[in-house]
Amino acid sequence: MVGYHPEAINEPLTSAEYSEAGLASGIVTRMIIQPLDVLKIRFQLQEEPIRGKRSGKYKGVLQSIFLITREEGANAFWKGHIPAQGLSAMYGLVQFSSFEWMSREAGKLIPSEDPAVRSTSDF
Repeated sequence: MVGYHPEAINEPLTSAEYSEAGLASGIVTRMIIQPLDVLKIRFQLQEEPIRGKRSGKYKGVLQSIFLITREEGANAFWKGHIPAQGLSAMYGLVQFSSFEWMSREAGKLIPSEDPAVRSTSDF
């Protein structure tokens, strides 16, 4: 849903269903992003430059993926996944449910059929 529209296209979702959708999206997003987050953190913690004479252990994305897999195994990309999964799940739940509530309240405060006013409310 983008913006609040009081006339339902189909049967409207409940707040609990919006919360469940947010929870599920947070979980799926974290599962997909976790390996990239591990790479990002490894690069951030590396003090040496990526290139040059005194370059660090990780030099590029593909090189880092192969190096981590060879040295630590594929499971290394999922280190710290459980705490991060909880954070992402709760963030998605709160984001979806609060967006739904705020959109509904904005629709009540700015009831208009004028498209310019409606797009401001949707924004």
